[in-house]
This record gives sequence, C-alpha cells and structure tokens, in this order.
Amino acid sequence: MSALSLALLGGFKLQTETGDAVPARQKRVQALLGYLAMHPGQAQRRDKLATLLWSRSDDEHARQSLRQTIRELRKSPQLANHAGLIVTPEAITMADDAFTIDVADFKRLAKAEAVDSLEQALELYQGEFLEGLALNEPVFEEWLSEIRRELSDTALHVMLKLLDAYERDGAAEAGLRIARRILVLDRFQETAHRAVMRCLDRLDRRTEAIQHYKACSETLKTELGVDPADATVTLYREIMKSSGEGWPDDSEADARTPYLDKILPLTARAKLARFSSFSAIAVLFLAIAIVGQIADFEPQSSNPVGWTGDVGPSELSLPTGPTIAVLPFDNLSDDPEQDYFADGITEDIITALSH
Repeated sequence: MSALSLALLGGFKLQTETGDAVPARQKRVQALLGYLAMHPGQAQRRDKLATLLWSRSDDEHARQSLRQTIRELRKSPQLANHAGLIVTPEAITMADDAFTIDVADFKRLAKAEAVDSLEQALELYQGEFLEGLALNEPVFEEWLSEIRRELSDTALHVMLKLLDAYERDGAAEAGLRIARRILVLDRFQETAHRAVMRCLDRLDRRTEAIQHYKACSETLKTELGVDPADATVTLYREIMKSSGEGWPDDSEADARTPYLDKILPLTARAKLARFSSFSAIAVLFLAIAIVGQIADFEPQSSNPVGWTGDVGPSELSLPTGPTIAVLPFDNLSDDPEQDYFADGITEDIITALSH
C-alpha cells in the first residue's frame, strides 16, 4: 500500500509519494479528510460525520450530502483505490499508517528537547490547521477552532523552548528569528518582546531595540490599556544607557502611565493583559476612580445631655461626599474555571483603594 502525504498545517495539500497532487477541491472533502486524519485508526460513524459537516441540515439531508461527498472523494483514483481509506455503509476509517500526516509529525517532534527536532517541528507548522477553510457549520467550526487553538499553543510552546535554548547559547540571530515568529502568534508576549530587544542589543543594533520597545509599549497601551512589565522597562533603560543616550525621562514615563496601572498591583495588571476581554471593565473602573473620591469618616459629636467623653460609634455621621463601591465582577466567558479571575480583580481593586 503506497502512502499518501497529507498536509493540513497552513492549508490543505494531498500528494502522492512522488509529489504529484491528488485532487480534493471540495471544501467538505478536505474537511472530512482533515477530521479523519485527526482520528487515525478510529472508525467514524456516518451519522456523526453527517452531523459534523451538515449541522444546519436535517438528518436525512445531512446523510445524503455525506454520500455525495464520499462519491466526490472516490472520483480520485488515488483515494478510491487506497486501502488506507476504509469506507463501509456504517463508518469511514483512515488507517493510522496509510497517510503521512504533518500534524502527527508536528506533535511528535514538539515533545522533543533537542534543538534540531524542535526546528523540524517549527518547519512543519506552516500556518493554522486547515487554514482558509470555513464551512459555516457551527459544529464543525467549533471543532476546527479547538484544534487550531491547541496546535497554535503547541507551536508557541515549541518556539519558547527554542528561544530559551538560543538565548542560553548566545545565538542572537537565531533567537531574534524565533522571537519575531512568536510575536506573529501572540503580539502581547512580552517574553518575546524582551528577547527581540536583547538579541538586537547583542547584535549592536540598539537603535532598533529602542524602537522595538516603543512599538511594544504602544501596542500594550493601545490594545490592553497597560504599560510594559517592570522587566521590559528595566531592559529598555539598560539598553538606553549602553547606547549612550542616557536614562529615559522618568517623569515623562510616569505622565504616560495609565491611572489603573498606578493603583493596581502588577499581578492584577498581568491578569488584565492576559484576559483582554476584561479591558472594558478596566476602562469603566478608571472613569469611576477619576471622578470619585473616598470620603473621610470624621466623628461628629451629638451631645444633647451635655456629658463629656468619647463619641460612641452610633453617633458617627454618615458620609456626605461621593464614595466608591466595588461590586463583584461576572465571569462572561464559558469557562467556569475563570471565576477566580473575576474574584481576584475585585479583591485587587478593593485592596488598592484601601491604601
């Protein structure tokens, strides 16, 4: 049985051993092969596949559409006669040794620690899973998004391991290449931003390092409403000093620091940066904090009987000025495990205000 090569990272590509393209132009043929490739050796029932690929159709129309897709798939001689693709009236199976699948190789290499293996894994990650494919079918789109997120996280993990290895070895050019690729996946990853600055500094390209810091700072402020982390600012100042331009103007930097960053602990700001969906809450709190003030509670004596002594607690007047009440935040995500984040932000704000 000849093996076929199935590439799913960065788009869909099906080839023979000799490199000849195997036609599979219909989107649902590609989606079907992609799903089977993620479950090699496992028989997938037809009713499950019909629901996956035609979730907006009734059962009968979905099964009929699946039959038409299978007929389209069999128009390819390479696939129709391929023993590794087993089609029965009940299920469809892709044999686990019948196709060379880039996703499987990528996952295997990503677990390695050797730099060569990690580089091979990164070479395979040409883009997101089935890039450019969309069926407008809710069930399939949900599955597709989950797989893309999982593989993207794996790629980021591979890049961070490579970056750490190259920085330990002092390989500035290689480290710069990996750091910039990390920022393509996650432009808020400050670990990568600092790595870019360090590598440029080692390559005597300090002007570029300084410019990169300013771009990073602008991105964080514009997109997340936060300043760079202390470690990023410290590195920037060190590069400024070594470049001969002296220390940056601290007063100017303080003037640019958002109010929320001044009163919230670094841990709270890190949470806000990680969960950008809460940025609207941060802006709302910022507005309240600017226009409000915490009222001073001063005991006022009410002594109708004329006796002297300390004023009792019951005789304190209620505050007459504006006050701030920090109400609990709701977890707007679908993940109940994120409740701790909403609770933590509430506690951080109360703690900061109490100071």
